[in-house]
Amino acid sequence: MTKTPAHVAFALLVIGIAAALPPRPAAAAENDAEKIERLIERAQMDLSKERYEKALKRFFKAGDLAGGASPEILAGLADAYLGLSEYQAAIDTADRLLEVAEDDRQRAKAHNVIGLAYFGRGQEDVTSSIFIPNDPNSREAAERLKEELHRRRDATQQEYLAAADSFRRVIELTGGRYAAPWQNYAEALFRGDRHEEALEVLERLEDDTLAGTRKAADYHQPHFSVLSLISACCLAVRSATAS
Repeated sequence: MTKTPAHVAFALLVIGIAAALPPRPAAAAENDAEKIERLIERAQMDLSKERYEKALKRFFKAGDLAGGASPEILAGLADAYLGLSEYQAAIDTADRLLEVAEDDRQRAKAHNVIGLAYFGRGQEDVTSSIFIPNDPNSREAAERLKEELHRRRDATQQEYLAAADSFRRVIELTGGRYAAPWQNYAEALFRGDRHEEALEVLERLEDDTLAGTRKAADYHQPHFSVLSLISACCLAVRSATAS
């Protein structure tokens, strides 16, 4: 399930065309700068209200006026794609953000989007339907279902582990100052069947929380609480030991 929306190709075309245009008068450039700023502000407001399609249009228009997408615009586009569950487009846009990022904060933002996108793809793999042949009681149908379940499990595990790797990079780039990336990292490891590693991260999170980690609006909060994750990890580790 790889989606490549036309928006991404269009953005690249805009950048190429803008590079060939002659310089504009200073007054026109200043006027455009004001328009760009307003568009970005409105697009950010759209994001906060979950109007992701509108946000996309405004970010693209801002990039068109600017003659190319700035890190701020790319970050906004990546968030909008993420909100629309266009996970591959979010990953591609975040990869572009990594190429032009000016500091560790922007790089952390890109890796966080990539992690959340892989996490979302893992959840899609789990919840998407499985084809069952007409005769579900036949031996052949049972074997096909078993093979598909194994394939789905492997694919889902890889998505979650890719998410975990991205969240780990966020932690490194932010110096481990924020709680959400640690928790996202632990949850991705847990869902990727790395239960013992997830438990170690959660123990580290407890220590870091005492040392003053804090919440940040830039990082989406995970699905589980720390305590529920610890309980789930302990149960999984015990079950694996018992078997």
